[in-house]
Parts: sequence; structure tokens; C-alpha cells
Amino acid sequence: MSSTETFSVCAYFSDLSSYCVAASSIVIDLIPPAINSSVSTDHGGPLSTTVRITTAANLLPLGTSQYLGTTAVDISWENSFIVDGGKVISYYVMMLGSRPMTATNGTVITTTLTTASLAPALVAGVQYFATIIAIDETGIRFPTFSSPFVVDISAADLGTVHVGKSFYTKPVAYQTNSTAVDFYLRGWSDHISGISEFFYRICTATSCVPSNGGSIGLAVDNTVAATLQPGTAFWVSVQATNGAGRTSSWVNSSAVVVDAQPPVISSIQFTGASAGFATAPVSGLGLAWNASTGLSAPISEFVIQVGTTLGGGQLLPPTNVGSQTSFSLGTLALTHNIVLYATVIAVSQNGLSAVKASSGLRTDFTEPRVGGQVVVLSGDRYVNAVGPLNVTADWTGVFSDAESPIVRYQWAIGTAGAPTQYSQTYVDSQMATTLRYACEPTDNSDFVATVKATNAAGLSASATSILVMKASKPPPSFAISALNEGTVELNGTWFIPSSIGRFSLNGLADPDIGLKGVDVQLLDVATNSPIRDWFPIGIPVSVSLSVEPDWLFKSLQLNARASNNLNLTTIASSFPFVMNSTDAI
Repeated sequence: MSSTETFSVCAYFSDLSSYCVAASSIVIDLIPPAINSSVSTDHGGPLSTTVRITTAANLLPLGTSQYLGTTAVDISWENSFIVDGGKVISYYVMMLGSRPMTATNGTVITTTLTTASLAPALVAGVQYFATIIAIDETGIRFPTFSSPFVVDISAADLGTVHVGKSFYTKPVAYQTNSTAVDFYLRGWSDHISGISEFFYRICTATSCVPSNGGSIGLAVDNTVAATLQPGTAFWVSVQATNGAGRTSSWVNSSAVVVDAQPPVISSIQFTGASAGFATAPVSGLGLAWNASTGLSAPISEFVIQVGTTLGGGQLLPPTNVGSQTSFSLGTLALTHNIVLYATVIAVSQNGLSAVKASSGLRTDFTEPRVGGQVVVLSGDRYVNAVGPLNVTADWTGVFSDAESPIVRYQWAIGTAGAPTQYSQTYVDSQMATTLRYACEPTDNSDFVATVKATNAAGLSASATSILVMKASKPPPSFAISALNEGTVELNGTWFIPSSIGRFSLNGLADPDIGLKGVDVQLLDVATNSPIRDWFPIGIPVSVSLSVEPDWLFKSLQLNARASNNLNLTTIASSFPFVMNSTDAI
């Protein structure tokens, strides 16, 4: 409250009279200084501005506190107080302490100014208050204080920077995207003022963009646009600013190379197989492939699989074989007449892959099938020849193979014990199924043609002809004798007491070439003309002849002609004979 008063001093006498002297008027004012309402109490936030920490460049409001990046403190309370009744503020007392109305040693100032600058030994991380006591000319005090502030003269604790969505294989990481970078931050902190903002740069060997860093706020997982050249190494550099405005050093991620090209698999093939076919045993079967890098990322691993369908893994599921470019398939459980397909996947260190499948490989565990004999010289068992001989042979349709085609024929001319005796070796027919070959088999001996067929799987089967004898001799000579009982020979004539003559062909045989048949002829001796001309009788050991009545008692002769398998003949003749008579002629 405030009022103006006038005081008088009066003297009173014994006679009850008095004399008063009036003093000057005085003002009684008990109203303390007040806060100037025209001074804003904040800057759009909760921080008091009656007492202001004004240290330039190193003061940041954060939450309900302020953080000071230096121990030098600038304080202002200009225009913060008003007084009524024409009074004025005589002076101010300013103090700094960890609580309002307290003072740290050496931080109490009495001043008539409305600003102060101090450099006290403040402890980092401790919360301080600036207290201002305004004292007017009547001695009335009015205290107020600042929002708390904390001294933080160190930068944030450095964390790490990692490029995300990249494929890392020591010592180089790769990413495929050339227009954006994903990165994340881990382990950054500031235990005093906290981190207020992060800045980033995308750097290469020649420049960093943005050059002074771009703000990402407080985000720790980020995606930023970038323009990156394929094959170029880049890294992300990050800097942190704490609540006191202190900036950290730049922290770099590991280098990352931009590479959007997959590897290249140029070839894949089965090894230990013959012309696209595998045979048993399969211990030597394998797989080999050739691959190269794309732009720069090396190949980190290969994955292979083998199946009975294109791209399948029925026989060998996907198997990581590391960096090797061949693999043994000798332990696969394969069966006859299936088709194998192999798939190779190459994975580069940039995470891209390439896939290539092989051509089919059929298993064939059986040799060609033999369905007949080789035909030599039209199939004859014997050939009538002396000296050199043009041997012909035909094996058309003798061989077949349902799984793998026949790719080679080889033939030889020889004997049963020495198949190449006359041809010296097996001769490639160039896939012809006939031959004509001049050679000289031994006379009066057998020779044979042998043909070997090989299929695409490399398996072979052989077929032979029948044994063919080369010779030029007729059957051995033989004799005819009469078998009828009571036959009498007189002067070179047989007298046979019967109308049916029975004769024996003595010595009829051809042990080397073999007989083909016998023909006989009944001859009239007197006219030397046949009664019955040559007719076949097979290969008998005896002959029975019945003559007509008109030819009884006439001189007859039996001729027998033996033919061997060379169609060479030997003729034997009986003695003249007379039938159905016992009288000598």
C-alpha cells in the first residue's frame, strides 16, 4: 500500500497551551518492485525471460532447461522490474547457485546495472539458477530468478554410423541403389545436455554432399536421396550437436561400393560323362562351371542343385559349395534312363545373383542291344575261293539302343580266336552298316566278321557273323557197293537176284566242308543213256532202286553225285549190274 502523510510536532505547556511545528509531507510506500508485464515471459516456450541467460551462440533451450556450452555466463534483467509511486530501484543483487536464492562462491554481485557477465567455476552437468533481487529506494526487496541452466562444455559421445540395405562382406560393403542411401545410428548420447540434432554428409573420395551437412533432426534410421555413380565407393559421415550447442567430430561409416550388376555364369557342364550321357559307375561324374563378377562385387558363394526336372533338386538339394567352381556328383544315387539337370546359383557380395541351368544329362547303364548277326557274303557258310577274297558284310538293324543313340561302328575280319587277324585292327565304319574288304583268309579255314557298336554313353556291344569257310575242294571220293544178298560179281558185273537193287554209298562224307546233298542217276550201259536222270536222294548211307520190268536183264549202272557246301561235286559209279537174274552174262 502507498499513502502520503504529514507529521506535526507540538509542545504542550502547563497552562495547557501548545505550540506545533508541521513537518514536510512524507510518502509511506510498502509496495515492492514488480515484474514488468510488458516483458515477455517466454519465447514461445516455458522458459522464463524475466532473468535471461544471454550468452551468445552457446545457449540452447531444451525442454524446461537451458544448456550453456561455456562457463562464461551473460545475464540480463533489463526492463524486467517496475516500481510504483515514483520510486526507483536503487540497486540489484545478483547471485548464481544450484538453487534459487543461493550463491556459489564468488558469484554474488551488487550492481545498479541490469546486465552482468561472470566466469565462475561452474561444474559441468550441474543445474544452476541466476537470482536477481531488486531493492528500491525504500529498501524493499523483490527477488526473481531465471529458468535453470546447465553448463555442458563437451561434445556428445560419439556413436557409430551404419549403411543399411547393403550387403557386407569384409572388407567391402556393396549396395545396388544409386539414388538413395539408408543409414542408421547407434550408440550416440550426451549425458548432460542430450543430443539436439544430427547432421549427415554422403562422401566420396572427391566430395561430400551436402558440404556442410544436412539436418536429419534426431532420427536414427534414415533414408536420404543421393546421386551415386556405379563402381564408386561412398560413406556416410554424421555429426551430432548437443543441447549446449557443442558439435561433435564427424563419424564415418564403413565404405560402401555402388554395384547393381549381378554376376555372370558363362557355362555349366557335367564332367565325366560322354556326349550328354552318364554311365555306371558314376563315381567320376561331376559338375563344373565358369562365372565372373559383374561390375566390381566379387562372387561370395555358389549354390548348386541337381534334379530330374529343370531347376529341380530332387537328387541334390540346394548345396552351398563356397567359392569352388566344380563339384563331385559321384555319390548320387542314380538309376538307369533318367535325365539329370544341374542348376548353379552365383551370389555376389552386392547381394545379386545369377542362375544358370545345364542341359539334360541322361543316364544309360546298358550297352546297345544286339538283335541279330552280321551277314557275311550274303549269309553263306562256305565260300568257294582261292587266294584273296573281297569280304562283304552287312549289319543293318542288328544293333539298337532306346536310351542313347549309337554313334560309332567298328568292324574287324579275323578268326574266332583272333577277331582282327585279317583286318589287323578294328576299323571305324564312319557309321556305315556295310563293309567291303579285300583280304586273304587262310584256305580251307573259317573266318568271321565282328562288329562293335558304341552308344553315346560310351558303352559297347559286339555282334559276329557265322563262321564262314573259305575252301575250293570237292567232297572226298566214295564208292558204291551192292547190298542185295546173293549178288554175284563176274567180270566186273554184278548179278543181283532181285528187281529191287540195294546199294551202299561207302565213304560218303565231307568232314571239312560238309555235304549238301546226293543225286543219283540210273544209266543204260548199252546205250550210255540215262534211264532215270539225276534226282536228289538227300544224304543217304544206302540207296534202293526198283527198276521197271522192261529193264530187267539189262546191263545197268548207278551213278551217285555228292555235292558239298561249296557246291563242288564228286561222282561215284557202281559196277554194271543185271537185276533179277542168276545167270552170268
